[in-house]
Amino acid sequence: EDHAPKYEALSYVWGPTNDLQAIVLDGFEYLVTPSLFEVLLRLHKLDEDRLLWVDALVISQSDLAERSREVTKMLDRYSRAAKTIIWLGKPLENASYGRLDIMSAMKFLSQPELVTPKDHDSGEWVPIKQAVEAIFCSKYWTRSWTVQEIMYSDHATLHYGSMTLDLAD
Repeated sequence: EDHAPKYEALSYVWGPTNDLQAIVLDGFEYLVTPSLFEVLLRLHKLDEDRLLWVDALVISQSDLAERSREVTKMLDRYSRAAKTIIWLGKPLENASYGRLDIMSAMKFLSQPELVTPKDHDSGEWVPIKQAVEAIFCSKYWTRSWTVQEIMYSDHATLHYGSMTLDLAD
């Protein structure tokens, strides 16, 4: 393990297991949850290879003994990752806030003094506040597993839809 290649660990909420999506890795088909399918689409880069550690793909979920062994190694998996990608999901389709509001919310969260931002059109705080609330109301924060993965990570980035924020910010 001292000579393991650099990899990124994915921290996400599996979500519902109905409506599974098919992906192909090294010629083998895997069924994944819609949440994992969405994040893999967002992270896919055509111009470069990347090595991701994804629990649902690396650990045999049907093998209880393997799952039990792997749970004890989670600290190691996330602490050794070059980066942890924290996937909060994608914004709600019918949300009253837009892409610029999410960008403003991410900027707001990265400010050391949290100066209240104003909406780009109306000068109001309301749409940006709703975007900030959406980020913090994600199911991600309700799972002890996912929050624990952040604690083990030396470097992490927060992803909400197409927006990214370095957690150090």
